[in-house]
Formats: sequence, C-alpha cells, structure tokens
Amino acid sequence: MKPYLLKAGYCFLLVCSILSILGVRQTEAKIGQLDNQARLVVSHAKAVGATQMQPALSVEALYALTRADAQIAAASFSNENYAVFSKKFSMVCDAKVKAESAESSLEVSNETVSEEMANRPGMVGRLVIPSVGVNVALFSGSDQAIVDAQDSAAYFSAGNSMVIGDHWNQGFTKIKNCAVGTKAYIYRGDSIETLTCTNVCRGINNDYDILYEDGTSATTGSWLLMYTCNGANYHDITITIWS
Repeated sequence: MKPYLLKAGYCFLLVCSILSILGVRQTEAKIGQLDNQARLVVSHAKAVGATQMQPALSVEALYALTRADAQIAAASFSNENYAVFSKKFSMVCDAKVKAESAESSLEVSNETVSEEMANRPGMVGRLVIPSVGVNVALFSGSDQAIVDAQDSAAYFSAGNSMVIGDHWNQGFTKIKNCAVGTKAYIYRGDSIETLTCTNVCRGINNDYDILYEDGTSATTGSWLLMYTCNGANYHDITITIWS
C-alpha cells in the first residue's frame, strides 16, 4: 500500500475517533438535558397537585405553578433567543396570574358568601371547583327559573342523594373536566364542605330521576351528584358523583 494511502487511512480513523468522542459527549449532554426537563416536569406535577388540594388557589400556589410552567418552556428551547423570549413572557404571565389569583381569593370566602346569602333569597351556599374553574351560587329547589338565571345552580334532594344541576352553556359544562380525585368545596357562609369526585360518566335525565346510561337510578346512594346537559338535548347529560 502506498504511503499516502496509509496516511489518508490514519487521518480517516482519527476523524472517526474524534466524531465518535464528540457524539458521546453530545449524547451525554442530551441525556443531562432530558434529565433536567424530567425533573422540571415532576416539579410541575407536584405544583399542580398542591393547587388542587386547596379550596381557593393561593397566590403562592399559583406562583409556584406558573414558575414551573415557565421553567419547562424555557428548557424546551435550544435557541437562546427563544429561551429569552419565553422567560420574558413567563414574567408577564406571573404578574397577571398573581394579580388575578389575589382578587379571586378575596371573592370567595364564608364572609362574602354569608353576605350574598343575606341579599339573595333562597341561596344556600356557593360551589367552587378550583381545578376546572367552576364557581356558582347554589339555590334550594329544582325550579327551571333557578338554572335559567346567571350564577345560579339548583340544589335539591332526589332519592337518597343531594343534587346540583345547571345549564351547560352557563359554565357548568366544566364539570365534564373533573376526574376521580378532583376536589370541590361548598361555602355555606359559616363552614366549608369538602367533596371528592368518585365518578364521571354519561347519564340520562328522564324528567323524574337522574339515571346511568344503563337505566338504573344514580340517586340511590348517599352522595352528592352534579349534572349538566351535553348539549341542546337535556335528556343527554354528564354525571359527576361526589363524597
């Protein structure tokens, strides 16, 4: 073999070795980056869990949640310019969330609900489901006028259960976003009742009772049932069960 071919071969092997080393280092860096992102995701999940355990999202909890979101967003951008933009945007979001959460925290309390109840005849409390954005006044009875009114849900007994019902197009459709374990709170003016979602399913309103899809009654248990229509057909509903 000619000398220049040997030199070329050595050079080729040297280049391959260098590229291999660089590749390993890049792989290690990528693994490190993925590990950091995984840690951020875990931190974010913990922040979400912490907020869901509170009757009203505190400023501190929402701040932690928003910062976790911002960290994940920033870590997701390899381009430095995008990362800088993401951080600036997250700061704006922080300020807005903090302001709105502080205002929201002041809106719902036993004191404010007690004042509402004194000024709104028939009002028996206020339902708040923080994780899905439900916040509605509860009125005793099942009259159509109750659910037709804004910021007004019907609260009544049926079978062995207590029932809360409201129109889907007045915001109560959000209960469809609940899941097993979701927390809800009823402010009664002098106490707070804490509820945990145990079931979410489709159902039937047959005008006389709330039924599961198989036709059996959903009001036989000593639980609280929330329901709303899935659209214009009021017989087609979503049911959530709470204990």
